Amino acid sequence: MFISEFQLRLPFCVFKLRSDGSLNLVEAVQTRDEAKARAQALSKLWPGEYVIHNEATGERISIIVGDTANKQIRPNGAND
Repeated sequence: MFISEFQLRLPFCVFKLRSDGSLNLVEAVQTRDEAKARAQALSKLWPGEYVIHNEATGERISIIVGDTANKQIRPNGAND
């Protein structure tokens, strides 16, 4: 996947968590709300777990969306 310099400068990166535990960069956006909305939209085609990374603070949140039993948003690494 080609990542433009412009995408890398956007503060919020949306990743799809792969079955092997690695992250696949999907898109970079301007705001956290845009990132959450993008993960929700993508979940219609690819349900599962998405990670939103804030480039400025290093914060990561995981969002489990789509055809899953429980839709939830949790800090990355949090135990349920």
